Amino acid sequence: MHVLEVPVLIVGAGPVGLTMAALLADQGIASLLVEQRDGLHQAPQAHVISARTREILASLGIADEALARVTTPPADARYVTWRRNLAEEDIARIEIGGEARFVQLDAVSGKRSANVPQHHLERVLFDALAGRTRCETRFGQTWRGAEEEGDCVVSHIEDAASGEVYAVRSQWLLAADGASSSVRRGAGIAMAGDTNLAHMVTVNFEADLRPLVKDSPSILFWTLSAKAPGTFIVHDAARYAVFMTPYFPPHEQPADFPVARCERMLRAALGTAEVPFRITSLSHWTMQAHVADRYRQGRTLLIGDAAHRFPPTGGLGLNTGIADAHNLAWKLALVMQGRADEGLIDTYGAERRPVAVANCEASVKNFHKMREVTAAMGIDDRRLPLMGRVRSSAPARALPGAVRSALGGLFVAPVEWRTRRIAKAASVRCAAIRQRVQRAAENQMAHFSTVGLDLGHAYRGAAVCGDGTTAPVAPDPVRDVCQSLTPGARWPHFHLAPDAGVAYRTSSHELLKPGYFLLAGMGRHGAACERLAASLGMAVVGVNLELAASHKALAQLIAWNDGRADATLLVRPDGHIAWRSTTPQPPSPSDVAAVLRAILQINLSPPTPRPQGHAMTNPMHRFPLPSPDPQARSPRKLAHVVLATRRFEESIRWWSVVLGARTMFRNEMLCFLSYDDEHHRVALINAPTHSAGQAQTAGVDHVAFTYGTLDDLLHTYARLKDHGMQPVWSINHGPTTSLYYLDPEGVKVELQVDNFESAAELDAWFRAGDFATNPIGVEFDPEVLLAQHRAA
Repeated sequence: MHVLEVPVLIVGAGPVGLTMAALLADQGIASLLVEQRDGLHQAPQAHVISARTREILASLGIADEALARVTTPPADARYVTWRRNLAEEDIARIEIGGEARFVQLDAVSGKRSANVPQHHLERVLFDALAGRTRCETRFGQTWRGAEEEGDCVVSHIEDAASGEVYAVRSQWLLAADGASSSVRRGAGIAMAGDTNLAHMVTVNFEADLRPLVKDSPSILFWTLSAKAPGTFIVHDAARYAVFMTPYFPPHEQPADFPVARCERMLRAALGTAEVPFRITSLSHWTMQAHVADRYRQGRTLLIGDAAHRFPPTGGLGLNTGIADAHNLAWKLALVMQGRADEGLIDTYGAERRPVAVANCEASVKNFHKMREVTAAMGIDDRRLPLMGRVRSSAPARALPGAVRSALGGLFVAPVEWRTRRIAKAASVRCAAIRQRVQRAAENQMAHFSTVGLDLGHAYRGAAVCGDGTTAPVAPDPVRDVCQSLTPGARWPHFHLAPDAGVAYRTSSHELLKPGYFLLAGMGRHGAACERLAASLGMAVVGVNLELAASHKALAQLIAWNDGRADATLLVRPDGHIAWRSTTPQPPSPSDVAAVLRAILQINLSPPTPRPQGHAMTNPMHRFPLPSPDPQARSPRKLAHVVLATRRFEESIRWWSVVLGARTMFRNEMLCFLSYDDEHHRVALINAPTHSAGQAQTAGVDHVAFTYGTLDDLLHTYARLKDHGMQPVWSINHGPTTSLYYLDPEGVKVELQVDNFESAAELDAWFRAGDFATNPIGVEFDPEVLLAQHRAA
């Protein structure tokens, strides 16, 4: 059997699987994404993406403009409306997209929720994934089973086109294959909750509904006609929409709803013969409310609908799944890179499962609460299954179609007559009933306003170092959120200072970088944070909030910090606060390092004492040690090593196998290899004429150190110049701006700064071909660059 080896296998190429692959790629982890379908979805599924999901998509480089092209315009999704059918006037209506709603969202996030049909979202995510080199997607691939072998999972995949079954060996297996997840069942993980809440037929159709929508631009229309009860989801009133209507097992089955019957039901729900339509697809599904007992079994992890399935009432399912991926990706990356203990993976389920349980409960509550509207109309929902039983009974099926239709009309006629009179407020009593229906509709706002569930949860557990405080909870924890700086809470949204070099009203979430912790300081702690972060030797970005935050935001930060002006905050890569220090003086590097070790679960146990008689003496006092230059700015990390080799091809294979590295660039003379987020950790130079024992022979060519900013690099240039040290070569390689020095032995030392902000941008630049044309770069005069930088 053919065997593929990949770091991570993701089963399921829906929005959650695609997001997971992109998040891992941006943190240096390669993956294979397999999907049983032969392509992306062609019809809408879920459609609401929350503010939190949009924050996560923005961190992947998905621009607002890309989403705007596939988003229902806000003006067309302003209301939710109840009518008898789509052609008649409103019975009740609530506003979910007005200015007051946007003001509420803008106060807590730099992004707004939006209506983006899932098939369009998948295309945006797939295009974003195609621009990354660390992942591959294969359609028409069915996962057939897996077994664990030591520290790997071996999955068996069947290719639909060829019928071939091949093996994929991966360190981790991620189940993103939906509510009926084969991977979850294969792992033996059970689901608990409510089954068979409802059974629905979904009709996807094309039509111009603008003549019917008129002055109620609504994303949802509930039709209360007894002939065709259901819901319209109007994604684009000029082009296409979805109609969902219930069916009632065991009396009815999906096979009882052929296209012809669905056309009649859709026509009844539209309420007019004047609007032509074309049904593009039919599907059926069961509404359930389940959460997995656990999110991990060995080296198998569940994300998205494989871990939880909710009623669509609230639009929480897809958004919960994407937040799952965001929580898991950084943890998985650090563990796979050897920078965290595997115990960090267990915090994923510990943190995300309670969120899923809360969102599931809210969705079920919304589902049952919707009955208040029909109850206010005097409609008994319990009669709907009876209608299904009557219309599917053996005697009814034996009757001619016209007779059966007439009998059905008699069954629904009283309900139709009543709802028509209420809609027209045909009497004082009917007008009063209609007012009750409007009040019942207004009581459904928790169904459509869930910012508290989206942004308000605070994590607890091993990946958060609590300080004894509890995050504040809003009076309505579903519809509202209280921002805070409490450990476990989401990093709050506030505006950065325009004079800090950012655009007006830039969100604080722009400070978060994929795969990096953020160390943010305010008050007396602010100035120390950049230096503190640089001293840790880890993926930590430091920021002084006294300079970065707007004047108004600084006052907000103090309020969120329980009135204290001083604080150091460590924010996790997924944007949740991991730790807070409010001591009078800023914490020391050892304090922060200890917190990071605790979160990453590394080096927590004290060293084992040595037996007596084997103690080692410390000779340090015998040697005078130079004091560090107080003006020095240390590099952020050791970047790479470059090796000249006389056995180029053999060395590429050797280093790739030993490090599990991937090739980032390759030509006849040069090969870049990487195993994490650095564009090359090892570079190999083809040096066939070099021989052992001669100058410039095979071996280390140079080592490189990366600085955090161009300012740090040029500060170092000026400082070393004062020490009489001059670079022997100054060059912009493309990926980096670099200064080369010689150490006392003549080994080249490269001091550099990255020219690209993300691995995705660098990958795209490599593929554009400019680097292949000139892999050396362009030389520059550091004095000129220093003068330009100081003048900027």
